[in-house]
Amino acid sequence: MLTENQINVICKEIQTYPYVKAILVTGSYIYGSPNETSDLDIRMIVDDKKFEKAHWDDLWRFNVRIEAFYNTVESIELYMDQAKKGVVLPKIIHFWANGKIIYDPEGFAKKLQESAKNIWRQGNYKYSPIIK
Repeated sequence: MLTENQINVICKEIQTYPYVKAILVTGSYIYGSPNETSDLDIRMIVDDKKFEKAHWDDLWRFNVRIEAFYNTVESIELYMDQAKKGVVLPKIIHFWANGKIIYDPEGFAKKLQESAKNIWRQGNYKYSPIIK
């Protein structure tokens, strides 16, 4: 299992990529239930749609699998809108409403998180809210 310091080391590494504009960590490490088989779930905002093709599904740090997704703000907003309409599963709302923002110098993640929390409060989604 990862320590908070190890998660920070991983996120600091990701911050060095110039196309990464924000980092959100989700999953068991944030919700308080990681175990020996848990991976680290990371969602990133990138500044260019061409980077959305990147997906770290075979990356390992500190003997823990890292699952990372890259999306532009516009793509995340589109997914949220589709989730509200039932076109896609509401997981995107859950991730953004309940995740922990690690890096967000321009406020992109904060704005998306506020939007997701508003959508979460209005809908009846599959996941139990963890919103504080």
